[in-house]
Amino acid sequence: MRQLTRATRAYYGLILINFVALMYDASLYLLVTNYVLQRDLSTYLLQKLNVVPGNVHVMYWSTAILYGVLVLRHWNALSVKERYAGFLATLDSTKYQVTQNVETLGQTDIALKQTLKTLQQGNKKFDAIMALDDQSAIGALAALDSLALKDSIPVYGIDGSSDMKKLLLSDPNAKATVAQSPIALGKKVVQTCYQLFDQQKVKKEIIVPVYLLTKDNIKNYDVSGWQ
Repeated sequence: MRQLTRATRAYYGLILINFVALMYDASLYLLVTNYVLQRDLSTYLLQKLNVVPGNVHVMYWSTAILYGVLVLRHWNALSVKERYAGFLATLDSTKYQVTQNVETLGQTDIALKQTLKTLQQGNKKFDAIMALDDQSAIGALAALDSLALKDSIPVYGIDGSSDMKKLLLSDPNAKATVAQSPIALGKKVVQTCYQLFDQQKVKKEIIVPVYLLTKDNIKNYDVSGWQ
């Protein structure tokens, strides 16, 4: 009975410790936010590069895309709007064009259904699928797989998620994804916060670069998690 009591006390002790830690993290977040706002430093908030750089991809896609592109997007997300703007800016300098936009809400199951619906209509006017996030790209790849369309329509994503990286190794329709690095982004956030606390000057805009993962270079990267 005494052992049970000790175990129970330890259990509630852990709950209390986690609660205090949660309150501490929340307080620290509010403190940092208040500090930034009071000193009018909101323009210094760290941003990741959401606009897809065109010069990297024109060279790669121009060898694969023939006439048109089906764009899978989640239009409510600000990052998607910025990525889409960057993508269109890239296409402006090429002979390619977007022939259809499909809303996926960033969900794999919706992307699967929407891609199937588009393909089954029988009036396909596109030769590639550009998904503005990897979740949508995975849904499109699942749709192509269900229709036994192997190595027929190239699919591109954005994020560099573990699932998409694995598909670059195994799925012939998966061609590339633009990888961002949450790890590098987190390190930059911590470094910038320390600089602000020390009242040091920080750059107005800090860019965490992205890079292209393809079938040709994916073997050089860890596919088990985020980079």
